[in-house]
Amino acid sequence: MLLVGQDWGNYNDPDSKSLMESIRLYNDDHNNLYDYLKGNDNPTDMNLCKLFENIGIKIDRPNTDEFFTNFVLCYRSGNNGISGGFKQIWAKNCSTYFVRLVRIIEPQVIICLGRAVFSNVLKAAGIKMPHMKYNDIIESKVYDAAFGDHACKVYPVAHCGVLGTNNRNRDKEFSHILDVQKQDWKKMMSELK
Repeated sequence: MLLVGQDWGNYNDPDSKSLMESIRLYNDDHNNLYDYLKGNDNPTDMNLCKLFENIGIKIDRPNTDEFFTNFVLCYRSGNNGISGGFKQIWAKNCSTYFVRLVRIIEPQVIICLGRAVFSNVLKAAGIKMPHMKYNDIIESKVYDAAFGDHACKVYPVAHCGVLGTNNRNRDKEFSHILDVQKQDWKKMMSELK
């Protein structure tokens, strides 16, 4: 399984610096199993844990079956913070690297966090983005995609940060903020077994 986010945010943003340090420690200390989630109260990370747990996957431990990346592999510059200000040229520049990554990892499933990610993953596979509202795309179907000689399923889901969750819940009945997204994620359970 490959989870794809959008980008890494701004190199100079305090939240990004903290994230970069945690990732560096995780990568440097993989033999001692540095716990990236320990002390982490980032709402997006906590929601990801809940969504994965909902489909039977615990991501609070090292695992070779899940791989997380961003479609855009570099950091932003300028004054835009950890989110917002996404530029399509960044995705265009990283598309070749994303395809190479998919061919190396060979995931059965690619989970796309948000519309921009989903659109660029489809584009990297040579598939046109459907002309529909993103919530309708999420509800409509799973996409079969090929990256070179590797075929897999591509799942569009809402980003699990505040903005993506609010957009996904628009005009929906729910008792908990992640209820709608939990139902979206359950669609992929048969592929992940």
